[in-house]
Amino acid sequence: MFFKKGYTPPYFVGFLPWDNLQHPERFEKQGETVILNEGDKEKKAEDDENADNDEEKAADEKESMESICPYLTHLFFVKERGGEIPHTCNDFRHRLESGLAPSLRGSIGQILFGGDITTAFQVNRTGDLPLVVLKNSGGFADILALSMLFKGGNNNFQKFTSAQEEIIAGKLTGLRGADRITSKKAYRFLVESVKLEEFVFIHDLSQGRDISNTVLYALLTSHDDELCFLKLAIVWDKLEEFVQCVNGRSTLLEEKEISELFLLALQQNRHNFIDELAKLDLGANLRVTLEDLRLLYNRGAGTKNLRSILNACGLHSKFTKEDDSNSDNEDSEDEGRAQEEYLNEELNEPLKHLVIWAVLMDYPELAQSLIQHCPDPTCMALIGSAIYDFCSQYIPAYNSETKKRYTEQAEALERIASQIATVMHDRNKVSSIPTPSYYSAFSNLRGPFSVFASMENDVMPYVLFVCLD
Repeated sequence: MFFKKGYTPPYFVGFLPWDNLQHPERFEKQGETVILNEGDKEKKAEDDENADNDEEKAADEKESMESICPYLTHLFFVKERGGEIPHTCNDFRHRLESGLAPSLRGSIGQILFGGDITTAFQVNRTGDLPLVVLKNSGGFADILALSMLFKGGNNNFQKFTSAQEEIIAGKLTGLRGADRITSKKAYRFLVESVKLEEFVFIHDLSQGRDISNTVLYALLTSHDDELCFLKLAIVWDKLEEFVQCVNGRSTLLEEKEISELFLLALQQNRHNFIDELAKLDLGANLRVTLEDLRLLYNRGAGTKNLRSILNACGLHSKFTKEDDSNSDNEDSEDEGRAQEEYLNEELNEPLKHLVIWAVLMDYPELAQSLIQHCPDPTCMALIGSAIYDFCSQYIPAYNSETKKRYTEQAEALERIASQIATVMHDRNKVSSIPTPSYYSAFSNLRGPFSVFASMENDVMPYVLFVCLD
């Protein structure tokens, strides 16, 4: 297998050459399989002087290329041909990539497969974006892999020997679209790429190894920031590496860093990281604002504007926006600042809000992990059970599997609440079983789109619930 069985890739946010893909619209959906354009690969094979006509090898290459796409995250392919040929790193595409890297937690990289003579000019050589070269994919990728072999372990590399230069130059002239001028220029660009330390990483397709390990190593190696390392470990579901890094730190993580890591684990639905993050004293260090909660709901449910839906359902925020025609610019600015201050307010006991979010997003394992660390676990487990039970009532009868699963999740959370209450009773502690007022929030729910709110004990200022139909 090209990839390890059972490996779950993170959600894709990156760049791809859409013209090299079949049905690129599928790539916008998480979990869809997207394959490279068959026509492009056939043309590439015809143009490559070293192309092997063996059907078995061609089938293996096709399977390898198809397997790469679903496992990419925060990455973009270097285009094989066509499109803009950037001559410097100041063009629009490179500025866009470099500008987006920080917003993607610094974990953006490049993958190079095949390629003609123009590919040499498309590699971003700023050093900020590591380049993973797929050896044995043909074209410029194989030439760059050979160049790295010539470099060896020479950290002070400046140029190739005359013999090595002759070999590389000869291979460059054999690429599609090459002439004397472009070959010389491509050689200079190649040397500049090889000179950079911790920039080019080789993955040999012929060995059938898991590409995710190579890509992760490239991303981790290219960043010295430990916080970035921890974030990447969460995104790529590397719990062991995460624990080793946290335990090996000479200084403790700050409140802001702990909150960032915790929210990232929620976004990626990494329930297995919750227990480790809880060891960092979430009760004292976790800070979650209304803006954070809004983003969690928006990303999880795909809602573009949660506030407008809340308003439509009759739940208004503290600051409602008036019609622009009835207010001047100064009033609008004051209102905007007030709204920003409101969204930046920290939630009281944020774990309660996050449990409700996890249940509404149908992340049962994540919800159960969060419940274990809540100040009122019995209460939150019962609320989660009530939400799942309410959900199942509005699922159509023909969707029996989902209806059954929701019912099972409701029963599971109810059992968890019972177990927690029993343990607390055995320890002669006061149980935190909720009063009937907690259930009053569910009594008035009507229709396929329902909103419930409970302000008692600050369990939840608001919760948006959209039933499936």
